Amino acid sequence: MQEHDRINLVRLVRRLELPANQPSTSEQDAYTAWLQAKSQLQKVANARSLWKNLTSDGQTLNLDDLDARIDKLEKLAAKSVDEHPAPLPPRTSFLELLPTPKPLLPISILPPPEALSVQTSAAADTTAELTTSEPLESSLLPSEPLLPEFSFLLQPSSKKDKEPEAEYQLNAIQQELADQLAHMGHQLKLNAINFGERLAADVGVVKEAEEKLTGNLDKMKTERGRLRDYSSTARGTTCLVITCILVVIIAWVMMFVVIRIT
Repeated sequence: MQEHDRINLVRLVRRLELPANQPSTSEQDAYTAWLQAKSQLQKVANARSLWKNLTSDGQTLNLDDLDARIDKLEKLAAKSVDEHPAPLPPRTSFLELLPTPKPLLPISILPPPEALSVQTSAAADTTAELTTSEPLESSLLPSEPLLPEFSFLLQPSSKKDKEPEAEYQLNAIQQELADQLAHMGHQLKLNAINFGERLAADVGVVKEAEEKLTGNLDKMKTERGRLRDYSSTARGTTCLVITCILVVIIAWVMMFVVIRIT
C-alpha cells in the first residue's frame, strides 16, 4: 500500500507541474481563474498530505526531491490564489430594490344629467370619426414597430454564464479522478491475477517436489530392508569363516604338538 501511495504521489506531482510550467496564453475571466487556482491549491495540499504519510511510515528514499518540488508548487499555488482573488457578488440595482407600485383605481364622479347627455352625443361623434379614420391610420402606420421596445429591466449577471463553465471544470476534475481510480483498480486487478497465476505455478512445483520426496522415501525404505538382510547374511558368513580359521589353527597346533612329543 505504501508503494502505491509513493507512485500516486509521484504521478500527482508530475501532473501538477505540467500546468505550473506552461504559461497560460488564453484570457480567462476572474471567476474561472479563481476556481482553477483554488483547485490547484487543493491538489497541492493533497500531495503534501501523501508526502507526510509516507515520511511518517519511515520511507525517506527519493522523498527529499519530492519535498522540494511540492514546496515549489505550494508557492506557485499560493501566488496564483493571491493574483486571482474571489470575484465580488453582482451588484443589486436600485430599481430592483424599489417596491412594485400598486395600480390606483380612479374615483368615479357622477356628472349631472345634462352633462351626461352632452357627453353621450360627443362620444357618438368621436366614435364615428374614429371608425372613418381607422382605415387611413392603419394604412399609414407600419404593421411592425420600427424600434424594439426598450426594457428597463437589468440584464442578468454574467455569473450565470460562468456557472456552467465552472461546473464543467469541476466535472472535468471529478472525471479525471474517477479515471485515475479506475486505472488503479484495473492495475490492482491485474496484479492480483498475476500473483494468483504465480502462486498456482508455485503450488504445482511444491506438489511435484513432494511427489519426488515421497518416491525417494519409499525407495530408501526398500533399500534399507535389503541392506539389513544383506548385513545379517554377511555377519553369519563372517562368523563361519572365522570359526573355520580357528579350527584349522587349533588342529595344526595339536598336530605339531603330537609330532614333537612322539
